[in-house]
Amino acid sequence: MSSARSPYRGSVRGLVLAFDIGTTYSGVSYSILDPGQIPEIRAVTRFPGQAETTGYSKIPTIIYYDQYGKVPAVGAEATQESLESQIKNERWVKAEWFKLHVRPTVISKSTFLYELPPLPVKGKSVINILADFLRYLFRCTKDYVVRIHGVKFWSSVESSIKFVLTHPNGWGEEEHQQMRKAAVLAGLVPEIKDSRVHLVSEGEANLHLCIESGFTLKSGSGVLIVDAGGGTIDISAYGRTSLSKDSPFKEISLPECHLHGSAFVTSRARTFLEDRLLGSKFFEKVETMTQNFDKTSKLTFTTIEDPLFIHFSGHRDNDLKLDIRKGILAIPGANVATFFKPSILCIANAIQRQRANAQIPISSVFLVGGFSASEWLFTQLKASFDPASNLTISRPNSHRNKTVADGAVSYYLDRNVFGSRPVEDGSIIGVIFFMLGIFTLAIGIMQPKKE
Repeated sequence: MSSARSPYRGSVRGLVLAFDIGTTYSGVSYSILDPGQIPEIRAVTRFPGQAETTGYSKIPTIIYYDQYGKVPAVGAEATQESLESQIKNERWVKAEWFKLHVRPTVISKSTFLYELPPLPVKGKSVINILADFLRYLFRCTKDYVVRIHGVKFWSSVESSIKFVLTHPNGWGEEEHQQMRKAAVLAGLVPEIKDSRVHLVSEGEANLHLCIESGFTLKSGSGVLIVDAGGGTIDISAYGRTSLSKDSPFKEISLPECHLHGSAFVTSRARTFLEDRLLGSKFFEKVETMTQNFDKTSKLTFTTIEDPLFIHFSGHRDNDLKLDIRKGILAIPGANVATFFKPSILCIANAIQRQRANAQIPISSVFLVGGFSASEWLFTQLKASFDPASNLTISRPNSHRNKTVADGAVSYYLDRNVFGSRPVEDGSIIGVIFFMLGIFTLAIGIMQPKKE
């Protein structure tokens, strides 16, 4: 299939909105359907709390609640330093990683499931929190579209907007219903069965993003898309079995989903910092160190030969025994590598499994998602495979400024791109692999925080 599209053949204008609520970051993309015009995919690049000049299309998946259950701050505005005293004085509570509470029932009942932090607000279910976040994204999107395209345009399409929601591989009908319920509570549509709500797996959205960027694949060969995000690693294999260049892509192996995203690298770093600083005056700085590791230091790590530096305070803070000099903590590179190791092993093993089970040979792996920006992750994955294995691992440059939400819009526009799934139900098997990912967490990758 070609990434080129034909002009929109409808007789009235329309609007497609795609919401990608990630574990740690979220984004929105859209496309205006103008009769006779080729649809374009655009990202919402302005949210409250962001600097005017950033043009960044994602915001943190964070939502604060006050003591009355109301929402005072969300996304980028929830991370502003100016709010710190108000958060403390008014005892706001923060909800994050809440997406991981939406998971297949079989996982929720598993005795070996690693316990995620409980939802922070009494009386607020994960569906309520998802709805609150969706409502915020929708409001920001409306403000952005009205600002760019005018209130008259918004009024003309508001009642017929098509919504596309992304979800991890392995989510089944029960999780889909929860997403649809959240869409109703958020005010996107009036009822769960509303046909304007469409759901797409992150794997399929990423394939469409590749196609949108001009990706081509020869008949008889397959490609593996590894979406390394904040919470999950979603792995999907696709290929063409027909000689026609316009034949649809098909899944050639069952998709997988694992809880080994970049947030868990940060969590392991936090555990290391708590162990190292326990009993010292710097223990109270662990939260600041963890945040700085997550925002900057983590992605700069490239070698075990050099230490990784984390800035956390002023020049007066020194403790040579703890490798703290002038407010900077040094962590040996070998230790930092252990933070990444479980995620790297998980991905490498999944690649081997997918290649072994695929209906046709897989020779290319595309590493996408926010975690793919880690040079250490990329180089170590490449080093995990022998040069003679005939496997190319790459990070498409076209993805650097794109989001899963872009791919979700593309999915809606070109949804006939997909052929049939394998005979077995991919969502059921995806749940099994999802469970395997959680099992590895349960046996020691994550440790409870020190008091």
